Amino acid sequence: METKKTEQQIEYFSQEEYGEEAKIRFDPKIVKESQRRYNSWSKEKFAQIQAEAKRILEKLATIMERPISDREVQTLVREYHTYMENYYHVTSDIFMGLAEIYTTDDRFTAYFEKVKMGLADYLARAMQHYCNAEFKEIKQSA
Repeated sequence: METKKTEQQIEYFSQEEYGEEAKIRFDPKIVKESQRRYNSWSKEKFAQIQAEAKRILEKLATIMERPISDREVQTLVREYHTYMENYYHVTSDIFMGLAEIYTTDDRFTAYFEKVKMGLADYLARAMQHYCNAEFKEIKQSA
């Protein structure tokens, strides 16, 4: 199988570079599932997944002047949540944790800041809003 490491790869999710750290830092079951899924992808599937992330983040970067509660912003955050589900099941707690990491881990922050300055903080706040609104509605309707 050809390696998936390309310029398109999201740097903060490099299995080769951060795999061991992830095993220590995160739930081992989630890391194992993420690695299983990642390793099952063809080069084409990987490129498709990465293109989706790029599309979402670039679009979000163009509307950062809007409130995080804006309908289009929240639609993009929902799409980002769906994108993350390619790697593992993303609960509201996990999504909130990711939002925190995006602003507290310089490696994650730097990735988003390459798209647009301020995107890491904006995305994190929008993700937190999404969790508080969307996941609350899901729990109430269950």
